[in-house]
Amino acid sequence: MEHRLSIRSRLATDVIIYYRALGIYILQGRSFDISCHGIFVAMSRIVLPRYAPVEVMFPLESSKPGAEPRRISATIVHTNNKGVGMMFAEEVKRLWNLSS
Repeated sequence: MEHRLSIRSRLATDVIIYYRALGIYILQGRSFDISCHGIFVAMSRIVLPRYAPVEVMFPLESSKPGAEPRRISATIVHTNNKGVGMMFAEEVKRLWNLSS
């Protein structure tokens, strides 16, 4: 059973994930969708454990040319063979015009 806190919106953009458990570890992926509370990122290899604290960097206003990327704290909440689902440490609604 799925327990989403908010409606997801499509977001296809490059994402960088910082994982500091053993020093800075940088992964790249591509987002599928986003909500005020989380994001799903497609990755070729899953190496992040569930509940791992990470920082996610991507442009929140991807539709605007020259949009600056934002770095947001998150936690890995699920993984599968397609990628990782992350929950943001705080709502991003105030940073981007997302449906709640």
